[in-house]
This record gives sequence, C-alpha cells and structure tokens, in this order.
Amino acid sequence: MQPGALADLRTQVDLLSRRVRALENNTRELAAPVPAGSIHDVLHAVSNAFGVPVLTITSGRRDRDVVLARQVAMALCIQCLNMSVQRVARAFGKDHATVRHAFNSVWAREAWDAPLRERIRKVRAVFA
Repeated sequence: MQPGALADLRTQVDLLSRRVRALENNTRELAAPVPAGSIHDVLHAVSNAFGVPVLTITSGRRDRDVVLARQVAMALCIQCLNMSVQRVARAFGKDHATVRHAFNSVWAREAWDAPLRERIRKVRAVFA
C-alpha cells in the first residue's frame, strides 16, 4: 500500500459516513409532521420565488441559480424561523461553516442586488 493511502481511505469513509448521517436526518425530518412556519415552508416559498424545485434546492447541485436559492433558504431559516446554524446545517446536509457563509453572503449581496432584495422580501412576507 502506498504511503498516505490508508489516510485517504479513512477520509473517504468519514465523508461517506457524514453523508449517510445527513441523509438519515433529512429522511427523518421529511417523515415528521410539518409544523406551520417550518423549513419546508421556507423551501417552498424560496422555490416559488426563485423558480428552482425544492428537490433541486436540497440537492448537491452547484449551478449558480441553485446555490443562490439554497443560500437564501438557509439564511431565511435562520432569520425567519430562528433556527440554529447547526440545525439548518443538519437539515441541508451541510456543515455549520457552509451555512454561516450562506447567511453572510446573502445579506451582503442583498445590500447591492435590488432584484434579489425584492425576491427575498416576497419570501419574508410569507412569514410576516
């Protein structure tokens, strides 16, 4: 075996284990009853405002429009639903740093991007 191959294998196993746990968490959340003002409501509102299907928002796709919709959904879960960064991370199968980056990116971009600001305003109106 080449040097470092075992470490690479352990890293891959760790990443796969994390993905499985994230999928299990998502499956449990999808099976649970949906309360008013839930992450599912945010996803549907963002899906309607951005024209990106809910399943695509929660997928791993990294197209620009999908990433923006996902980031907005994460940020709104924190802002409108008062969810913790860790809880949002689990729901989206991401780590807390990714969610924090999404939150900061959306609010920084909202300051100068009027069309985005209007879309977010429409989504927020659903939760007002």
